[in-house]
Amino acid sequence: MFATGAYRPDTKHGLLHLGVLPLQPGAEVEHWLLNPERDYPKAVTEASGIGRDRSRQHPTWGEAAATIQPVLAGFDVLLIMDRAGEPSAERHWLEQCVLAGLERPPVCIGLDELLAFFLPGEELDDADELLRTFVVRDKAASEQLGYAKRNADGRVPQLPFVLYAMRRALRRVLASLLRPEGTGPQQWLPIFSLLDSVVRRAPRQRTSRAYRLLHTLARQPRCCDEATPAPTDQPLSIPPALPAWPSSEHVETLVFNYLARWRDRPDDATAPELGLGDVSEKQVADAFEELGKRLAGAGRDSKDKLQTRPQQVEYAQFVAQSIGGRGAYAIEAGTGTGKTYGYLVPALEYLRHAPSALVVVATSTKNLQEQMRRGELPRLLREPDGRRNPRYQAIRTATLKGKNCYLCAMALAQAYDDCFQLSADWAEGLAWLYLLLRLRDTEGEIEGVARPLNAHPQLGPFLRGLVRRVAADRACRHAPLPGRKPCVYPAHRARAEQAHLLIVNHHKLALLPLKVVERATVCVIDEADRFPDNFRSALASSLDARELQEELFEPLLDGSRLPSRRPTANSKPQDEARTERRAVPFLPELDERLYEVQEQLWREVPAAEQPGPDEASRAAYELVEEARLAELGSQAALLEEVALLMLETPVAADTRQSADAAWQLLAIESAPFRRRQALRTAARAVAASYEPLRESQLLLTHLSSQFQSRGGRLAPLPFPAGGTHWQDNLRVAEHGRPPIFRPFHQELVAALQPLQPPLADASHQLGCLRRHLVQALNISLSSGEAADEDAPDVESSGSYDERLYRRAERFAELAQSQAEILVRLLSEFPCRGYVPVVERDPVAGPLSWQLGRQPYELWSYLGATPDPATGHPLVREPDEADEAFQARWLAARAALQRLSREPDKPLLEQFRSVIFTSATLYVQGTLQYFRQQLDLRVPFAGEQRIRPLFDYNNERGEQVLAGIPTYLPQFRAGARPDEKRAWCEIQLRTLLPLLVALEGRTLVLFTSNEEMHLAADWLRERLAAHDIELLVQNGASQWEIRRFRQLEQSVLLGVDRMWTGVDFAGPTLSQVIVWRLPFPSLGEPLISHRKRYEPDEVFWGQFYRPAARLKLRQGFGRLVRRQRDRGAFVVLDARAATGFYANVLDELEVEAFHRFGTPTALFEQTAGPLLKLLELGADFHRRELSVSRLLELSQ
Repeated sequence: MFATGAYRPDTKHGLLHLGVLPLQPGAEVEHWLLNPERDYPKAVTEASGIGRDRSRQHPTWGEAAATIQPVLAGFDVLLIMDRAGEPSAERHWLEQCVLAGLERPPVCIGLDELLAFFLPGEELDDADELLRTFVVRDKAASEQLGYAKRNADGRVPQLPFVLYAMRRALRRVLASLLRPEGTGPQQWLPIFSLLDSVVRRAPRQRTSRAYRLLHTLARQPRCCDEATPAPTDQPLSIPPALPAWPSSEHVETLVFNYLARWRDRPDDATAPELGLGDVSEKQVADAFEELGKRLAGAGRDSKDKLQTRPQQVEYAQFVAQSIGGRGAYAIEAGTGTGKTYGYLVPALEYLRHAPSALVVVATSTKNLQEQMRRGELPRLLREPDGRRNPRYQAIRTATLKGKNCYLCAMALAQAYDDCFQLSADWAEGLAWLYLLLRLRDTEGEIEGVARPLNAHPQLGPFLRGLVRRVAADRACRHAPLPGRKPCVYPAHRARAEQAHLLIVNHHKLALLPLKVVERATVCVIDEADRFPDNFRSALASSLDARELQEELFEPLLDGSRLPSRRPTANSKPQDEARTERRAVPFLPELDERLYEVQEQLWREVPAAEQPGPDEASRAAYELVEEARLAELGSQAALLEEVALLMLETPVAADTRQSADAAWQLLAIESAPFRRRQALRTAARAVAASYEPLRESQLLLTHLSSQFQSRGGRLAPLPFPAGGTHWQDNLRVAEHGRPPIFRPFHQELVAALQPLQPPLADASHQLGCLRRHLVQALNISLSSGEAADEDAPDVESSGSYDERLYRRAERFAELAQSQAEILVRLLSEFPCRGYVPVVERDPVAGPLSWQLGRQPYELWSYLGATPDPATGHPLVREPDEADEAFQARWLAARAALQRLSREPDKPLLEQFRSVIFTSATLYVQGTLQYFRQQLDLRVPFAGEQRIRPLFDYNNERGEQVLAGIPTYLPQFRAGARPDEKRAWCEIQLRTLLPLLVALEGRTLVLFTSNEEMHLAADWLRERLAAHDIELLVQNGASQWEIRRFRQLEQSVLLGVDRMWTGVDFAGPTLSQVIVWRLPFPSLGEPLISHRKRYEPDEVFWGQFYRPAARLKLRQGFGRLVRRQRDRGAFVVLDARAATGFYANVLDELEVEAFHRFGTPTALFEQTAGPLLKLLELGADFHRRELSVSRLLELSQ
């Protein structure tokens, strides 16, 4: 349906267009145009395709309700599009108005939930997106429905096309559900069979309605067919009435088949040509010319066409020169330059002539990665029909993310039994099915679970728990795949190792696989302004209380927690509460297995030599056996010496044969003895592990309790929620006493010290156990496996003993890393080189704390290996031999005392050239601030700044009206909470009229989550009264970003990442408002550390103020993204008008910042000119607004 605005009990809006499309083969849309009895904005006309004059010719809802309601009452279910799992405006209209008064109204179900679940590789969470995907971009459907002719006779109502798009989307869901596996008699429908087993156990509740409905529709799959099926529509399979639920063996085969389907897909890249040398400027220009012709001649949409600009060519030429050079390069290019094509084209031209090389492109945001993967790279590498572009036919590309972004196929298969037992909750099986679909459709990626599923009251918790359980970083070592086939993450890593162009994020760049580093020659770091912070974050390590408890202590000593079970039909009332279930503890299980193997080996000793079962007899036997083996060893050594002496004699071959036979006999005779030794050592390590592990567990529990306050008493370690520097002053107040400010790092260190010895002892014992377990259990490992941390994922089999070994390996590595971090935290603190951080989340429980350690000085990780004697980069002396320099380099690396997970080589030693690029690198006309952020102690090998394309001061260009309300009270960082709240309310009363004047179209940028949420609570109802939708950043906020791009009548509140890396082109964003100047928070651990260790003049002049200048420039860059974009940029922080802060605004390319001394001046000088600039004056007056009305809103 379309309405003139959101439904409210006292609504001033009306229904405009209402329609239904029955789910029957060939059904047609039945719809009713309505007179809303009120005027409505141009945006509603454009969205609905219905002009105001036309709507007045039709009956009102009150007149048509008697006709429409009986039609709707004839349905059992109405499918509608909700918004990211939350009720949409359409649902409110439907349930509270359209269906009101019906005796038995149909059930309303959100289609978006089904789309998110069964099509995880697509983003179809909005009706507008469905229309674009299934009608606008589908030429056959567009012509069949007549959508291509919608502008021939003026506006055409859009509602029928939206309904057809919804039906086609639902058909795609059914196609995903009914996709067959196997052939002939062996063919079956695995996804439907699994859904059937879930639905039959699901209670008839609101939360399971969508899946029960889909289960019903799947039994009549032609319900979504059109009268004339599209050529691409394949007939859907009809499921059996009672499908057999798959067994564990069937499911394991299915999981591995889904994995193999994309893992083993052949690459259509051809063999590379012979390398020809570096890239010339002419080659880059020719490549751009060819690309422009290809895109122009392919009939692509305008957004796909390439408009080469002189600035883009200049940018690409610099990148080409940098690729052929050596060292670090930096280039800034303003918004609209076309940076992505600007570095991809030179990189591809270089790879044409260097076929054995690898170019790595690193970005900060997932948005840019997806944009390259689905946008620029397909246009560069492929023709419109999908064939390879001959120019780049030999180039392979890949994307590699962190190991935690992928699931483990074996772990998923092993979780099936738990999730689908009869006693399992239905939502647990549904969560497993969703991850299976992600393995099939997203190549095993588990990053970014759709919000309708994450927010589901029953599915969400099970889904989050299962993701944690099967994530590759936690599970992939536990059970290697059969047939020496790689699992999900190793398959992606293998692609990366074979690629020529690899896309990663900043975090992954710090920890690239060794084989990638060996081939990499060039690195392009986009969004480089965020790289220093991201690089530090990637190199950070932490002592994690929850990980220690849940991933180490509990599995070893008490058994891992298993998902709880729902009560069965025969449960007694007292058993209805869910009980905690645990797996068998690992140490007792391993101890029992070691005992079994040891007894089996003793039984294999010849009967005549069998010792008694007591320890003394067996020890005596081992002494005798050791002496016998020593004698055999002496004999073999003697024969070896004889063979060496007889090398030049006729009996050389005989003596060599005798020596080899003696060594072989020794190996055979000693194998049982050495295995029994390994078993005894492993068993002793198991026994010796209990005490330090128990002690560590108790100390960890005690330490966690010290972060908690009890009975109103002050916590011994009163660190607040979030991240806090160890040495920061904390505000603490006990009942009846004035608050005090002091650091608590001494108490923290004292509390940590008792944990260090037992944790180190436990790490030592588990390491000893790991070393001897291979021989004790006679496990065969492939050569070089120990050197490759991910090699166990491709082991040949999954026997019980091997699974035990993999788990022991994981426990040993976890204990070693956590013990190592604790030692480093205590031994290094306090120091300049590393930032110590306490991270707490009190809401998540007492164990939700981490002690972090991230590098402050990046030079040794980024620039070059420093000489331990001088601190300067290590360089080869003129006459120094390779061996001597290598020895000095290894000694210098050892002196750095790297943690086990940290990279061996600095970034500039891994790549021949590294190119930093962004729209914002320069501050005050230089790269000095960026260099200091990087801790780069050598000059850039090359640098360039390309000015933006836009003219912000010309009314015929991309004009920006900028100003500051100087009458507002200034922000004071040290103000009391009540004073800050009063200051916020004054700010909000100035903000509200600015938002209402433009009917949304505004991005409001905050520097504090607390202030953003306070503003959201205050604005929500007030904006709704003006039909403006409020969107608030929530994590990555992919849905909010897409929604804001689609809906002009919306306001988006954001922090941090909304200042940079997001693109809102066109009229959807016409105003950017800065809540207050973006100076870094002095409570942020890195800033606190910098202030503590840098001189005042350096900190304030070279870090603090430049950081605000750069971020303000980044926020300004959100406003104008394309030519002819225009709008207003308002800074609500009155400090920006004072002398001390005024130069922060100098970074912006705006000639004049208006100073508004009164609210009247603010609204007169912004609303009037801005409405004229944006051609919104008519809507402004239609809404009965004026400057005086805006002033009333500000009171």
